[in-house]
Amino acid sequence: MNHLDAYFKRMVEIFGSVDALAQDFLVTKDTVSKILAMPEGEKKENTKIGALAILPEMKKRVTTDELKSKIDKAIQDLSVEENPSGGRRNTRRFKKKRLMSKKYCKKTPCRRMGFTQKASCRPYKNCY
Repeated sequence: MNHLDAYFKRMVEIFGSVDALAQDFLVTKDTVSKILAMPEGEKKENTKIGALAILPEMKKRVTTDELKSKIDKAIQDLSVEENPSGGRRNTRRFKKKRLMSKKYCKKTPCRRMGFTQKASCRPYKNCY
């Protein structure tokens, strides 16, 4: 028996059915929103990874299509996190703007660059 089977067996003993567990997990406590609202850090990542491991297995075990669609939405919400165009505001990742353009980096020899210029040009040219 793997760890997910043991988890669901224990939770079914508590909640009575997988559907009741899914209802509590998704609706009553709104777990996905809580995970997304958590500040960045190890605890958030561990919680998110755990939810992403449990939700697909939960979807296989629930009986109603309504719960299956809610689980799909929850998985999508947790997976979208790094999409800047459609991601959540509090979890959006921004690319750092480079001080030097790619064109500048390509045409300037390394010996004429200072430390900051070399660092900014690092994705385009290895001056170190």
